[in-house]
Amino acid sequence: MLLRHAGAVQRADGYELNGRSIRVLNGAQSVLGTLRGKFVEPPAALQSDIVVAVGATDLGVPDNVVRSGRVGDVIRPDPAGEWYDLPGARAALGI
Repeated sequence: MLLRHAGAVQRADGYELNGRSIRVLNGAQSVLGTLRGKFVEPPAALQSDIVVAVGATDLGVPDNVVRSGRVGDVIRPDPAGEWYDLPGARAALGI
């Protein structure tokens, strides 16, 4: 509702606001770094500029000490976009 109130347009894969694609996930009772590690997608998947994990807690630490890889890397692809918990997303998007 916050995105819609801010003028975001709903798309099949999430929302678009100010030219940025946004994906919203249920991150209830998850640590943001761990949740991000679970959503590693193949390079062919649609990628969002921002991923908002509502209900997640950002502890500021990665889910794994092994480096995440490079964009398009098949071995360790990096999850697309910038990942935020709800307070971080509100600050980043100005909503």
